[in-house]
Amino acid sequence: MHSLGRTTGSLGDTPDRLNSAPVCSYNTSRFREQLDNVALVCGSGLRDRFTDRDFCDHTSVLDMIKVAPEVDDIFQTCRWRGNKKNCSDMFQKLITFHGVCYNFNGLSSKDVFDEESIQREYLYTYTTKSIRSWSQETGYELKMDDTDMYPRRGHQNSALPDLELELLESIQRQDQLCIGEKRGFKIILHHPSDSPRAKPFYHIQGGQEAALSISFHMITTSDKLKSYSPHV
Repeated sequence: MHSLGRTTGSLGDTPDRLNSAPVCSYNTSRFREQLDNVALVCGSGLRDRFTDRDFCDHTSVLDMIKVAPEVDDIFQTCRWRGNKKNCSDMFQKLITFHGVCYNFNGLSSKDVFDEESIQREYLYTYTTKSIRSWSQETGYELKMDDTDMYPRRGHQNSALPDLELELLESIQRQDQLCIGEKRGFKIILHHPSDSPRAKPFYHIQGGQEAALSISFHMITTSDKLKSYSPHV
């Protein structure tokens, strides 16, 4: 319970006119808790804490989501196979170790998690697109037209990039106490059905042009291996 206190004085200098006199109560404990929650993305770089809490709950993530930048704050231009696309259609929010990130080609929660056993206070991923012409067991279907596949399929051999991005970095909105001398963006590569890990990541500095090429080594399992039921 908060005491608003008592104030006295004249609200108007004539009987037919009243001046505005707002009275506000600030929940400072909740405000400091919000600062503590948002500061979690700073990691060990920010040594000053705003509360004495030694735990985190769903409110920590919800507060980070509220202040996280939107798609238009990060992406200026998005192209897929040379064609300009709406960045909001290509990138969706994803909760990670680094905070709120934006994910490309990720799967929806129903395709990654057992939704009956996970918490429901917030979404892990905002992706809602369904899998099309692909499975984790067999990969992509053999089709000449791959434009309708999801996750999107990159070219096997091409001199042109599949995904091109122009990213925005606002120097004025950066918190020096949190990031220190760090600048730019972290790019994390992971399987569509996996959650991104803290490392490894690729760092892209603002004001520069960077290119990233990926090659894979596929490991297969013999069909002759004996199948058995797991013991719990």
